[in-house]
Amino acid sequence: MSAQPRLLIAALFSFAPVALSGAELDFYKDIYPFLKTNCISCHNKTTTKADLNMETPELMLKGGESGPGIVKGKGAESLIVQASLHQHDMEMPPGNNKSGAVDLTPAEVALLRQWIDQGAASSVQQERSVAWQALSASVHPIYSVAMTQDGRYAVCGRSNQLHFYDLATRQWIGQIADPKEKSGGAHRALVQSLAFSPDGKRLASGSFREVKIWRLESSKAQAAATPPASAAVSPDLIKKIETTGKVAVLSSALSADGRQVLTGCTDGSVRVWEAASAKPVADLRGSVELGQQIAALDWTIAAQTLEQAFQKGEVTRIEAQNKALDELLKKATEAIVAMKKVLPEKQKEVKPATDERIAAQKVVDEATAAIAKAPGGKADAALEKELKTAQDKLLTAKTKETSVLAAVNATQSNVTDAEADQKRITDSKAKNAKALATANAAIAAAKKLQDQATADLAKAKSALAKPTAKALAVTFSTDGQRAAAIMDDGALRVWGIASGLAIEKVAVPKAAGATVAAEADGSFTVRQVGGAVVSSNATPHWVLERTLGGATNHSLFTDRVNAVRFSPDGKTLATGGGELSRTGDVILFETASGKPIKTWKDLHTDAVLSLDFSPDGKHLASGGADKIAKVTEIATGKQLNALESHTHHVLGVAFRADGRVLATAGADGVVVSWDMITGERKKVIDGWTKEVTSLQFIGASNQIVTSAGDNLVRIVNDDGVQSRAISKLPDYMQSAASTASGSTIIGGGEDSVLRVWDGTNGKELVVFGAP
Repeated sequence: MSAQPRLLIAALFSFAPVALSGAELDFYKDIYPFLKTNCISCHNKTTTKADLNMETPELMLKGGESGPGIVKGKGAESLIVQASLHQHDMEMPPGNNKSGAVDLTPAEVALLRQWIDQGAASSVQQERSVAWQALSASVHPIYSVAMTQDGRYAVCGRSNQLHFYDLATRQWIGQIADPKEKSGGAHRALVQSLAFSPDGKRLASGSFREVKIWRLESSKAQAAATPPASAAVSPDLIKKIETTGKVAVLSSALSADGRQVLTGCTDGSVRVWEAASAKPVADLRGSVELGQQIAALDWTIAAQTLEQAFQKGEVTRIEAQNKALDELLKKATEAIVAMKKVLPEKQKEVKPATDERIAAQKVVDEATAAIAKAPGGKADAALEKELKTAQDKLLTAKTKETSVLAAVNATQSNVTDAEADQKRITDSKAKNAKALATANAAIAAAKKLQDQATADLAKAKSALAKPTAKALAVTFSTDGQRAAAIMDDGALRVWGIASGLAIEKVAVPKAAGATVAAEADGSFTVRQVGGAVVSSNATPHWVLERTLGGATNHSLFTDRVNAVRFSPDGKTLATGGGELSRTGDVILFETASGKPIKTWKDLHTDAVLSLDFSPDGKHLASGGADKIAKVTEIATGKQLNALESHTHHVLGVAFRADGRVLATAGADGVVVSWDMITGERKKVIDGWTKEVTSLQFIGASNQIVTSAGDNLVRIVNDDGVQSRAISKLPDYMQSAASTASGSTIIGGGEDSVLRVWDGTNGKELVVFGAP
């Protein structure tokens, strides 16, 4: 025994009287802390070296490759005590281990032995309490961003705060806060994940051990008793605008700062002009309904383009398969012809061979009979020689007959096999013919839908360019970021000036002399002769609908909630998290009630980091720190796919709009696209130098927007072809999102700045720093 174990044993016994004189030991209070620090890092559920798990007394009793880890009542005979003392050539923990584990101190070994001597009883593990401290003002990264499907609103998490933006006006609206949070933020800890519901009316935010669901509410407009006064536009400026812009002004308003003029023109347009120069600033056209129609048509065109591309790929694949089948059919047919040609010749050889074998047998039989008749049954040498010669000839005849029959059987078998191949190939071609017809029909149907949508889109854009309704009265919002107009078709329309997007429509009675005014709460009020008042919505705000987990149910989530995602119908919210290096959990909640409806513990062997629903809502994709992406059937919980290709954490998962492709983003700096029909890897896409932190398919296309740690927002298709890269960003990018049309992209990262780009050209539209 070496000197060190002797010293440990000596020390053990020197500490033992103190330990033994103590009260009954509690496993989780007295033993577990030092085992967790120095033993459990290598002997746990995920990393079970020597097949020994030391996380509970029951598991240590079960033991591993060398038998039970502990023997109740016999600490000195227990393997974990002996290993701690480095006895019997055991050294635990080993030197220079990667976990940073060190030898147990003599006092710890004494406690371990005493606890085993006392019977190695288990105990109740107390829930750990978190002593919350105020977050440093310098800690404010953006880990997640989200955007409503219509591109109207965006939200990002900074530190424990949620910041809400109107992308139509390109304004920061304010913080989304929980009144119960003393910090004034949305959560106590950092915001890890965000997702809007499909209708944009709900927002889910994930943090440490909790998810909060927020509901968007429209504030009730508060019309002033007296209409706010607005400055009139001088006749000279109107004349200048009409001359410069070649328009006829029907109605006009001046912004509060006097820098801009809003006009309603006889051509149906509503326009914004610089007051000083009469230069055009914005052309405001269309309506919310028309914008929604255009977005739906854009989606249809993209979806049908995708469908045609897929079906054309199927046609190409089937035609290539048919070509190969034609070759196989040709060979099978040739084989049948060739075999049938030689078969009669081989069959002719059977009778002579059989006759020869029968004749040879007869000679053998006669020689055998002659020997039997010899005196005493003993033949002379001549008879013996005759028999031997006859037997040799018989053997030769039998071999020849067997060979001839085998040749006939082989030829017949070859014909049978070739005919079976011929039938199989013919059946496959018939099946392919049906598949080919189906694919071509699908192409034709998709083309028809695409052509119709393209024609309807042209009409919609024509209506946008040539409005029929005229603005009878116009005004700016109090902050000058929105414009409102009373149209002669009986509608109050509101636009965001910065984007030109129509954002609201309110029906108003058709009446001459109506006026429109901006209110301090962000609404617009229409006043008619006779006193009737109609108002648009005031600035919307978010209210906390419910908290999942948190202080009231802290056991619901074991750690950070790294991913949240609403189902396509918005009725289900999926959450992903788990304890790092131990569990990867997914919980599905009913959105309306917050009730858990599915709980998949240990879906992954490490924390779940990303989630996405399939377009039909039947499957859920998950990516984990275990380097695996999985697809699970929601109804049954059955695992459909375990996709292994990444060499590091899977930080993002996204289904394509047709559900046929899944894309995964990895901390290994690659994106992988997967064929969900076959479950096979489709393409490994590289080009990043650091982690790909998020990804999303853009609308119904095959384009994928990604964010990455190499200060890059990049768009590639699922075959790996890059279409755009927004590079040289100041810092590590954590998250990005796109509108369905790809017209707007947002991104955020470590520098706490939310950036908005024009997705069509990569131009930066606006930058939102921390307020």
